[in-house]
Amino acid sequence: MPITLAAARTQLRDLLDEASASFWTDAQLNTWINNGCQDVARKAKCLLEKQPIQVFSEVGTYAAPPNVVEFHRVEYLPASSPNVYVLTFRNYSEMDSLWGINQAIQNYYPNYWTLWREPPNTQLVLYPVPTTAGVLNVQYYRTATPATTDSQSIDIPAGWDDVVVEFAMWKALLKKLDPRWSQIRQAYNDNLSAIMAATSAGYSDNVGSFTRGPVSGPIWPFGGGFDGDGW
Repeated sequence: MPITLAAARTQLRDLLDEASASFWTDAQLNTWINNGCQDVARKAKCLLEKQPIQVFSEVGTYAAPPNVVEFHRVEYLPASSPNVYVLTFRNYSEMDSLWGINQAIQNYYPNYWTLWREPPNTQLVLYPVPTTAGVLNVQYYRTATPATTDSQSIDIPAGWDDVVVEFAMWKALLKKLDPRWSQIRQAYNDNLSAIMAATSAGYSDNVGSFTRGPVSGPIWPFGGGFDGDGW
């Protein structure tokens, strides 16, 4: 579990060799800690969230979560059904080749989703417009939620608290015109790259794989056959 805002600030003051507020106020340090969480969330896309959105019959446009950094996946779950349908994304211009001049074509289930406008006012547009109520499971990378009390945990994946402290430290040293700020910023960027490498791999060291259907052509030209020896 990530450390609290108070614990992060204590670590930061220890590194700055200022146990109590003198040059830097607690409010300043809190701001830089929260800014560090936000910087990591935006660049590393490490805070994956899933939000259900109620789908209504004959309604094709829905408000997306306001704290989106980037969308990952959208699933459609029809009412009274255990099935999960993964919708295909197309950008708004690409959708012209699908919906043509009629964006309101209706179907039992939607097949595609696209985006309109920017966060925090982004809208999810479904096509065809569903005629069956259900739920959209929207998976997305979100922004960090600022810690507003000392007892609240900072919004960072567990194990990466020190990266946020480094971000706040180089901001604090820069304010004081301490030349060490450049060195600490480099350390922060190096550790940020490590987070980005971990998240891009999906927090897993397993290799990916893909499947294919049965061979559609004859196999005998390639040395295979029903008797196992190519004939």
